[in-house]
Amino acid sequence: MDEGGAVGDGPPADGMRLSVRIRHDFTVGAADRLLAAARRTHRRLNPDASADDAATMVTSGRD
Repeated sequence: MDEGGAVGDGPPADGMRLSVRIRHDFTVGAADRLLAAARRTHRRLNPDASADDAATMVTSGRD
């Protein structure tokens, strides 16, 4: 990688692995359920985190 360049700046090649991030906008219909699901996901990704840790770390849609 050249200084200042990005990995994957070159042309695609057969067999190359790519990662695509997709944005999905939606309207929150049940904020409490959204935060509960996000906190469960936080705990699944961080097995040592307690429910209190998750509540502290996940407080908004941005988290």
